Parts: sequence; structure tokens; C-alpha cells
Amino acid sequence: MGNPCSKVTRVENGPGVLQHPPDSSRSGLNKEWLVRELHRGGYKVHLRELKVEQLSAANIDGEMRQDGGGISGSRILRLRLVYDEGSPKLPGDADTLVMKWTNFKKVPPLSFNMRVAQVVLFKVNQADLFRTEHYFRANVKEVHSWGLKTPITYCTALQDASEPGGCCRLAFDSRSKLITSCIMQDIGNYKTPAAPFDEVSRDMARGALVNIAKLHRATWGKQGKYTVCPSAAPPQ
Repeated sequence: MGNPCSKVTRVENGPGVLQHPPDSSRSGLNKEWLVRELHRGGYKVHLRELKVEQLSAANIDGEMRQDGGGISGSRILRLRLVYDEGSPKLPGDADTLVMKWTNFKKVPPLSFNMRVAQVVLFKVNQADLFRTEHYFRANVKEVHSWGLKTPITYCTALQDASEPGGCCRLAFDSRSKLITSCIMQDIGNYKTPAAPFDEVSRDMARGALVNIAKLHRATWGKQGKYTVCPSAAPPQ
């Protein structure tokens, strides 16, 4: 029957994919890379200086972590921009951005029970969560016309890779070499819970539910258009 670990599924990059993300959270992230990616996104800004700050987030236990506080393993960075004299600014006169950067090989390991649930019971692939977010941000342009309140996505990049077979994912927690990054509007002053599952106010809960309802209304019955399928180029 052959080696089950030799089975791979090639995932193709969809339209709107930008240049590869930096090869690490710091070494490849520089002013030149950021300006190039912003230009590709249609933002013709010029920077004199870029400062990078590591951000931490609280997990469900209240522990401050540098991986987004959850199981995604995303590093969260704040980018402080110093524009060249005469350069246009990003929408909202943004002087700071937030960047999510993920190397899927470095995502925290999953327990065997969690791998059984993903591979056997639900037949899902954790890496597809990152691909889906990328394709959604890169290709679904109607979001703001639906009245949704979301951070502006300035650019998103994906370096995709072959996927190990289900047997290897189940037995050894094998990972693809996927790397992804997303640069978004900094909403650090927005009111959010201190930690996941903390109690929120009625107004905060209402705002979240209204946003979800608008997304539901806009996409209901249009799964063929808006369902993001990471195993192929997303729908046009």
C-alpha cells in the first residue's frame, strides 16, 4: 500500500496573493518589504522608518502570551510608521498597524485527542483555518458594503506548501510549511474583553451579534460564491 505519510495534497495560491511573508517574525520584516506589500495593495505610501513591537494577549487562563493567546500560534506585532515628508498616509491617517504572522510548523502541538477529533470525527485541517482567513481577506471585496464593522486589511500574504496525509497528522502531528501574514488596521483602543470568555457588556454583545447577522444576511443562499475552499483557487 506504500507509505501513508507520502500522500500530499497540493494547495494552490488563489488570486490576490501578494509576495511571500517574511521568513520570520523579525528578520524578514523591514521597511522595504512593508512598502512593497502596501504598494501592491494600492497604498502608495513611502516610509522613512519602521519600528516593530511585540504584542501579548491573554489566553483563557489569563496568561499573557505572544502567540495571540490561543491555539493559532500567530505572533502579533505592532508596526509604528514614520512617513517620508510629503508621503500620503494610509486611510485614517494611520501611524500604527497590526500584523499577524504565523509559521504553521511552530503552532503549539495538538493533543492526540484533538487530532482524532480533527482528522477522524470532523475531517478538518487546522492549516485550512489560516488559508481560509487569507482567501477571505484577499478576495471578498464586498465586506464593507454589507455594513460590517471590521478592521481594514491593508495586505495579506500566503506562502503555501504541500499538506501531509491524514495518517501523519493523526499519528505524528505532522504540519505543512505554511506561512501567512496579515497587516490590518490597529484597533488597540477598541473596547474588548481582557481575556477570552470574560463577561462583556450588553452593548458589546449586541454589536457583535448585529455584525454576525449582517454577514449571515449578505451570504445566505450564496455558499457557491462565498464559501472559501482552500484546496483550490477561491470563487470569482
